[in-house]
Amino acid sequence: MVKETQGGRLRMDGGGKRKSFDVDLEPECDRDIDSPESGGSSGGHQDEKAEELLGAIDMDDVMKLTFDTEEEAGEFYNLYAKLSGFKIRKSNGKRDADGISKFRKWVCYCEGYRDEKWFKYEDWKKEAKPITRTGNGACFRVKYDIESLNYVVTSFIVEHNHPLASEATGGYSNVGFCIKDLYNRMDEERRKDIFNGYVEGALGFLATKKDVDDMFFYKYHVDNEGRLARLVWADSKSQVDFSTFGDVLEFDMTYKTNKYRKPLVVFAGVNNHLNSTIFGCALLSDERIETYEWVLSTLIEAMDDRKPVVVMTDEDSTMQRAIKNLFPDPCHRLYSWHLHRNASSNILCKEFNDRFV
Repeated sequence: MVKETQGGRLRMDGGGKRKSFDVDLEPECDRDIDSPESGGSSGGHQDEKAEELLGAIDMDDVMKLTFDTEEEAGEFYNLYAKLSGFKIRKSNGKRDADGISKFRKWVCYCEGYRDEKWFKYEDWKKEAKPITRTGNGACFRVKYDIESLNYVVTSFIVEHNHPLASEATGGYSNVGFCIKDLYNRMDEERRKDIFNGYVEGALGFLATKKDVDDMFFYKYHVDNEGRLARLVWADSKSQVDFSTFGDVLEFDMTYKTNKYRKPLVVFAGVNNHLNSTIFGCALLSDERIETYEWVLSTLIEAMDDRKPVVVMTDEDSTMQRAIKNLFPDPCHRLYSWHLHRNASSNILCKEFNDRFV
């Protein structure tokens, strides 16, 4: 059962069993990269973001995954391949007498070499297909674990000896695939690492802060497995500042600023001295609309239901939709820094960019 808790302590389960990869999970994507709704935000900036999210998936993450079925494992690798820019095919596998798959291996479409006999064959009735196999070694292999009754990853090789489609077609923006889908699913495993580490200590620290600051506010959200999914906190000074300077709210989110690559949200504004002031902070496990809505509603709860007049964000449309759902009246604006960067990335005209800035 999903729980939300304000204050108190979180009791952790000691099972530690990894959850299998859920291929039926509906991704909360802001849009397909190549959809018309992209509205020109594709290109250089989208490439940078895709590379950032793809780079956040390393071998350790993949080697920790478990799957209920062989099909789920194949779905995962196909998902990874689409985002990376290559095609896959099944390689060798084995089934027992009951028909249960003991292991399965998937390889890049360019794995191996064309059999030499086809080079010597002369009786062609139609033109031979172009040579696509380059001896590439990228692969993904799982085996059935009789103890856990799941499929575990035994091999994951990411190096390719040929250009990837994302590079050959001019960028990740042409892959036609939601770059956040794989990122959100991989986060499921990373979240468990956090709970095996410092979460209980962090919540204990926040509880101590509340003992010495009656106005200190913190609230967290726990998922179905009793694991931390969202956390928001704000001290008394932040609440007082928001009551005075909270007309304009800056919703700033950064990636991979901590060991676990969790999104860190900073709610900020400007005081009467034109200095930055912090209204609160949040740690998230994913970037879905419902997550943003929960964070924003929790912040307003901490601020005695006072809502901002203007909200400033980056160009993330998922975040923008969450703001529109919760705050239909406040004016929404984008950071000028993002606008300048996108202009210089997508419009190769120095004179225009100089005038735009």
